[in-house]
Amino acid sequence: MVQNGKESFFIGSGGISLEDVALISTSDKSEFVLEPKLRESEELEQLKDGDFWTGDNEMGMVQEGKELSLSEVRALMLTKAVGIAIDGKGISKKLMMWLLEQLRNKGSTLVKVKYLSTDELTLTNLLGEYLRISGHKVSKRDARAFTKGFSMTVSQLALYLGISSSLKSFGECTLAILVEAMSFPLCFLAHLSSISSGGLAETTRNVRWLLEDSKIQRENRWKNKSLGVKLSEILCSLGTLQNSIENLSKCIKGFYAKSGNVTTSTKGIENSIDYIEIMPILEPLKNIISSLNYMKKSSIEFLDLFLRDTIKEEIVSENDFSKFALDSEISVQGLNIEQISKSVTPLTIEDLSHINSRISEMINGQFDSSIILRISTMEESKELIDALKVLTNENIEIFTIICILSLQKLADKNYQQYLSTIEKAKKKGKKEVSIASHESKNIHEFRQFMINLILNSSIFESSKNGVESNIYSKILEIFRDGQICKLDSTLKYITTPQNQSLRRPKIPKGTQDVTPQKMAIKNLVFGMIREVYRAHGAVEIDTPVFELKDTLLGKYGEDSKLIYDLKDQGGEQLSLRYDLTVPLARYIATSGLDHLKRYQIGKVYRRDEPQMARGRFREFYQCDLDIVGHYDSMVADSEIIKIATQVLSSFSNWIGQFMIKINHRQLLDGILEISGVPNEKFKTTCSSIDKLDKEPWESVRNEMINIKGLSESTVDKIGSIIQLKGTPFDVLEKIKSNQEMMENKNIMKALEELETLFKYTKSCNNCINYLSFDLSLARGLDYYTGVIYEAVLISNELNVGSIAAGGRYDQLIGMFSQKNIPAVGFSVGVERIMSIIEKKFEACKTHNHSSKGSFTDVLICNVGDSFLEYRFKIASLLWDNHISCEISLTGNGKLRKQLDYASNNNIPYCIIIGESEALKETVQFKFIHNNQSETETEQTTSVSSQEVHINDLVPHIQSVILQFGSTYSKFSSEFKM
Repeated sequence: MVQNGKESFFIGSGGISLEDVALISTSDKSEFVLEPKLRESEELEQLKDGDFWTGDNEMGMVQEGKELSLSEVRALMLTKAVGIAIDGKGISKKLMMWLLEQLRNKGSTLVKVKYLSTDELTLTNLLGEYLRISGHKVSKRDARAFTKGFSMTVSQLALYLGISSSLKSFGECTLAILVEAMSFPLCFLAHLSSISSGGLAETTRNVRWLLEDSKIQRENRWKNKSLGVKLSEILCSLGTLQNSIENLSKCIKGFYAKSGNVTTSTKGIENSIDYIEIMPILEPLKNIISSLNYMKKSSIEFLDLFLRDTIKEEIVSENDFSKFALDSEISVQGLNIEQISKSVTPLTIEDLSHINSRISEMINGQFDSSIILRISTMEESKELIDALKVLTNENIEIFTIICILSLQKLADKNYQQYLSTIEKAKKKGKKEVSIASHESKNIHEFRQFMINLILNSSIFESSKNGVESNIYSKILEIFRDGQICKLDSTLKYITTPQNQSLRRPKIPKGTQDVTPQKMAIKNLVFGMIREVYRAHGAVEIDTPVFELKDTLLGKYGEDSKLIYDLKDQGGEQLSLRYDLTVPLARYIATSGLDHLKRYQIGKVYRRDEPQMARGRFREFYQCDLDIVGHYDSMVADSEIIKIATQVLSSFSNWIGQFMIKINHRQLLDGILEISGVPNEKFKTTCSSIDKLDKEPWESVRNEMINIKGLSESTVDKIGSIIQLKGTPFDVLEKIKSNQEMMENKNIMKALEELETLFKYTKSCNNCINYLSFDLSLARGLDYYTGVIYEAVLISNELNVGSIAAGGRYDQLIGMFSQKNIPAVGFSVGVERIMSIIEKKFEACKTHNHSSKGSFTDVLICNVGDSFLEYRFKIASLLWDNHISCEISLTGNGKLRKQLDYASNNNIPYCIIIGESEALKETVQFKFIHNNQSETETEQTTSVSSQEVHINDLVPHIQSVILQFGSTYSKFSSEFKM
């Protein structure tokens, strides 16, 4: 029945079905209506039409009976609705707040909200709590009848499902932060993901999500395989727990559905519930208890092994966070060490002894380890729920211990990183540093959540002496006895893969999606580079995007840490290629070649800190050209520099003027020798010198002295020489005037080669004019042995760094074969060049032929009927004759919209088909005056639309394109202007 726009449900002697109550509880457009002239009755079962119920005084909770008002009966029914809303996640907060709002609106009763313990949170006690506050009481028998037999067992079970679900989320977060804190390898997660399904698949996915984008350097394999096995067992038990929770939740929901089918009278329902409806729940209840017990067993064994083999050596911190004070004036941004020091105290030997004793109690049966043996014989729901309560609290305690140990380890790592960064800043003379934690973003969020939880719990207000003040015991008070449910929403948020549920998908950090317009420009750039390479007789090859890890190791110096490591299913240790040069050397060694002039365009990968605006990515293209083989001195080197200048000059209209800085590794070695640098410090000193293009000399000087351990006199002598730069022959003469340098064999040999190189490049159409002899150029890669060079923009407004680089590497191929084959080459930083071109291209309004990345010349349109067969016939004719065209995708679309599409997509010509054209096998050929020059517009205005027979269509369009150019040819010519 509908009254005033609301559905009304009448309460009388027949009662009301649970199905209806559930409907009412979720609708804001319904209300309860009492039938008139209800009279007093002591028993609910005796209610008849017109009866009014005041409750039962048998329990002596009130002195005398009192009539219930409309709002009080309403509240009782709403309480019943709240009970129906109990499911695997607990009582609906929305419904509870609705109940309280109804009570307040009527003004008869104001029920206080308080947290009830697990034993109190049942429908019977909830109903009793209301009646107690409102001054009334009802017997348990009547209360159960009133709630249609919704027994204490089911309501307790529903509550513990919520607690178990929260435990599962807490366990996932704890395992993830443990893996992060101890730098455990992630191979076990990959394995479990490949074989898992159901709850284990979800749990594994959540843990992997928590560890996403972690920068922590991990071990390639387990130091102790038993730890990996036990960790996998815990993860599997969490997955099994998830399955058990879902199954038991379905049983409870099925219980609701069965109860909902019983309408009218409440009489006798309480008996059928206990002995019929509860029975199907026992088996899934036993399964969830078994899952918890297996989780407890695996976790205890892991924790025992973990404490004995790992923690005692690593977790005890010598750093006193409480006494931490920064004694420098360095400004620090990023890591909040003060918050860490307040929230996590260093674990002492006493702390570990206390934890060990608790683990021993668990192992020795202080915790009821025999419970699993009795599960099969348990038939009483109370006994099972008691077991569920014990195991839930035990697992919460175990995960709390693991979580605190992991938090301590992470805190210690961050503290050490903090001190190390400050120390390096002091040595370099810096006044400001920024510190970024290497942990994943999600682990950081969980750690921050735990830190705030600890800080808000007043843990540190108590004495820190004795067992009572142990930090994990204090935190345990926050979690156990159902309190963990208060944190459920936060834990669920942290463990839920946000890119799937709450935000749009994203690409990995340091990568990019290339739009059609950018791809059009990039392909044109690649084509221009290939054109230069082919003009010099180079051939193109391709190599795998990943190599054996051993192939790449030891070739890149300090940059080796930027290599991405993979693991093949077959067990091979693999890495993504860092550049295209080392794979070429491996290719030459394995193919038996001794001469090759090759080029290659392909993607490489570096685990670097990306700077997208400057064209620095983690995945990017390189365009390499290398000359391999024995040739006369500096012949190949000269051609390489000539090729580099040709390539970069091709883009000079976009990137502006450039210069190529040049140096020689032997010259650099000779400078270090005469400056007094030990041989074993040559490479590490060169890595410092290589930073001079990014940092001032004073900063590099401090690094050499304070970090690399060189004397001040040695560093000052290096600085007096390497800061020399200028035109090639000018610098050459200055070096020759330095007698000490000219007495060094390395320097003499390098100068001889460089002088030859400068003569050859001068002959190459004054290619030498692009060169700058710069003694500070070092190039950080270990494999360079001779001439090195680096191209930079003279007006570097966008600060993109080098746009091309290379050098000679005569010993790299020999690392893979029995003989050394000399080689020299260079690589174009096409991504950095692209970043400049794209910005200028977008700003130039005349260059818009590729605004959509498409180069269609003709659009086939229709008027009226779709004429689809005729349009396909014409399109096929054009396609077969290599004329770019599209068919309008609209069936009976308006011609104006089709012409607008052509205009918006820079399609210069349209073919229009109507009924008369289809009958005569002709078309209307129309010019679209878009992006045409004034001359073109004048020439096409007089013939903007003309009828052409289908047999003459191809030559007609070819002649028009020959006269005015195709879309692609216009774009290409404009780009190269």
